[in-house]
Amino acid sequence: MVIKRARDYLAMILISIIFYIPMFIRTANFPFLGNDSYYFLNYIFYNTPLQVSSFVQEFVFGLFPANILIIKLVMLVITIACLFLIYETANLIKRNSGLLSSLFFLNFFWFSWIFMKFEDDLIGLPFILISLYFLIRYVYSENNKKYLDWNIILSLGFLFIGIMIWNFAIYFLIAFAIISNFHRLYILSLVPLLFFTQRLISGMLPSLVISENQPITAGIFLLFVGFLYFKNYRLRQTWVAVLVFSALTFVNAKFLFIIIPILVLSFVNVSLKHNLKLRNGVVFILCLFFVIAMYQNLITYPTNKEYQLISIAQQVSLDTNKEVYYQWSVGYFAIWHKLDAKDFGTVPATETDYKNKIILTVNGDKKIKYCEIIKKSKWLSLAEC
Repeated sequence: MVIKRARDYLAMILISIIFYIPMFIRTANFPFLGNDSYYFLNYIFYNTPLQVSSFVQEFVFGLFPANILIIKLVMLVITIACLFLIYETANLIKRNSGLLSSLFFLNFFWFSWIFMKFEDDLIGLPFILISLYFLIRYVYSENNKKYLDWNIILSLGFLFIGIMIWNFAIYFLIAFAIISNFHRLYILSLVPLLFFTQRLISGMLPSLVISENQPITAGIFLLFVGFLYFKNYRLRQTWVAVLVFSALTFVNAKFLFIIIPILVLSFVNVSLKHNLKLRNGVVFILCLFFVIAMYQNLITYPTNKEYQLISIAQQVSLDTNKEVYYQWSVGYFAIWHKLDAKDFGTVPATETDYKNKIILTVNGDKKIKYCEIIKKSKWLSLAEC
């Protein structure tokens, strides 16, 4: 048992290192994936204020040094720790069965981006997983009827820290309350949410201008592991939470972040020893997810082409004597390159007039329909209006 555990831990470490290779070969011009990574990088390197944050979030990101290599190494360590936590949580349910859960947790397409982006999601995730560990420990314990159970108390404590760092994790509170079979302490913790019902409902709705909120997309990815919803594989203790939040992913893809840590625990019921077809299918899906994740980590925005667009925008601005306007999310990346950017951090409250400006925006921005397109990349368009 000790040897198997050590072998599994080594496998998780090695696969995580391979997974992070695309991250480490990125240059300082575009060191991380996505726009939001630069929101937090700008706070660390340039002291740009975090517009929507808690004091805990500011404290945690304030601990990071202004060193890209160290930040990436910390991200790798956090990722490995998350795999260990999923592994140990799965082992609470069934001994020596956590490796498959942890590997799918790392490689599940779309969800895997959480490990490659330097955001509050990744920093808050370990606390959420520690909370899940104690919750599952409570659910699968023989004496789980106590009013004051230390597993529930610790679960709520770590969940609270995770929520303070990663605000979207508030929905884990609802999912975990369901899994706890609505333990009294979890019910009490839900009461304050009644005062924020409107904001919670608003957060469930997708925003078509934010890619990670696009409806339906993530739900489709769940079909790849659809067999986990069959009676033979699903976990009775987590089934209701899985069902509720799986349905929500078809409304807002971001709920994939909530469902995956819970759903992958069902892999403890997947035995690959006696069913050759199932083993081949699971191995194929896992390898497919890993290849897709690695490929996405290599090509995903921003790349050198987006960096070139910023340079071209500056030159065109000088030639035409026109102001450069960076679409609100692109503004993070522009600030990383020490450029002025307006309306960054959130969708502008009032519509920005593109007239007589050089515009660098995401592809599909209808407001540049009648502007002259100077150059495009897979993700961005540079236009003169």
